[in-house]
Amino acid sequence: MESLFRRSMRERFPITIIYESKHGKFSQRTILVLNLNEHSILAYCFMRQDLRRFSIDHILSAFPSRFHQMKRSKRRSAG
Repeated sequence: MESLFRRSMRERFPITIIYESKHGKFSQRTILVLNLNEHSILAYCFMRQDLRRFSIDHILSAFPSRFHQMKRSKRRSAG
């Protein structure tokens, strides 16, 4: 997952994460990674429309966002 976080930060594309809060609640978030350290990610959260810090230990899954994939697909078909 770390390589996906770094790529999101470097190429500025959103990713979707499945996250478990410290209270045990699960959520799916689309984020844009702004900074990364060994324990957490600072990201813009599209759901909250604000900056959020996510603990890496609480991220259960991460994948390129569907929005990003659709945008890339449109660019390919236009060219």
